[in-house]
Amino acid sequence: MKAIISFQKKAHWFLALVTLIPWLLFLVLPSCQKDEFEKDSMRNMPSMSCTGLPINGKPILYYGPETFKITSKAPVKETRTLSNPNFDSFDGNFILKVQNGSHGKTKVEKIEIRIDGILIVSSSDFRKKGNIISKPITLSANSTMEIKLKGDKRSFIVLWIEGTLKEEMTVTDVEGNVYKTVTIGTQVWMAENLKTTKYKDGEKIPLITESSESANPPTPAYYWYDNDEATYKNDYGALYNWYTVNTGKLCPAGWHVPTEAEFNSLIAYLGSMSVAGGKLKEAGITHWESPNIGATNETGFTALPGGERTTVYDYWESSQIGIRGNWWSSTENTDEFAGDEVAGILILENVQNEAYIQYKVEQCGLAVRCIKDN
Repeated sequence: MKAIISFQKKAHWFLALVTLIPWLLFLVLPSCQKDEFEKDSMRNMPSMSCTGLPINGKPILYYGPETFKITSKAPVKETRTLSNPNFDSFDGNFILKVQNGSHGKTKVEKIEIRIDGILIVSSSDFRKKGNIISKPITLSANSTMEIKLKGDKRSFIVLWIEGTLKEEMTVTDVEGNVYKTVTIGTQVWMAENLKTTKYKDGEKIPLITESSESANPPTPAYYWYDNDEATYKNDYGALYNWYTVNTGKLCPAGWHVPTEAEFNSLIAYLGSMSVAGGKLKEAGITHWESPNIGATNETGFTALPGGERTTVYDYWESSQIGIRGNWWSSTENTDEFAGDEVAGILILENVQNEAYIQYKVEQCGLAVRCIKDN
């Protein structure tokens, strides 16, 4: 009797095990397939450093990787926004990469991928190129992607977008100050205000700190806003009078203070005076006071409101920081002002989207942005 009971128990365990095995395989095999897929995918992913910068000139990830899996017989139809907060850091050359499954049984039968309404990937792309394809694409900061898939349950695709970063060019002045630069149209500009206290030949520029008229002669000089170098130098640079600009020695070798015509060309390239200011101004209110109307900084020029040093009742004082940015041109204009010594300047303000040219007395202290020689 005991032998019969023991046999029945063993039979029950055997039947339970036989029943359990298919379920174990069901759970384990997809996992194995996923592991296999992840290994295959990683071999084809762009190289990344821990800082997100490209390694050995290879591209970096802009978007993804993202998996789209068919979980039932119903087709997949999804839309994604391809936004990236660092869009402006990429040079515009993007590659869409798509992997169709990890082997025959996980391949999607029909595929359509559209970006901004344009068909980029279809099922036929995979017929001669294996599981992974690459497509060059154009993106804007607000691009969208539409995915349509049809296939067997558990078939999937993985996609990602690679991009390369813009090559950041810098220029260094005679004192070792390093400035970022930006290309706008055919012009290359410093993306920061000049802060040197020496001409490019190494000669020191006179520093004036006194406020009396007699202590501010019509000769080359520079100033710090409120005589406070520690607070204002790094962000806003120095304030120079136009006599310093007129020496022709203020900018680094290969660069110069822009002419009034070069400022006008910049404004024209950006559309018009009425919209150029916002495209040049740093966005937000970290440096500009509210409301900083229209500021997008889409050019990367990053104009800051460094104010000015002007005369008030025969005394010189600093004003307008956070409200107004002024930049000297190298163009003098005495004809229209009855012999007064004035020169053209570019002006941007926090309360408008406009960029405009006016004239300023040459003894005033204003910021300088250098432009690269042609």
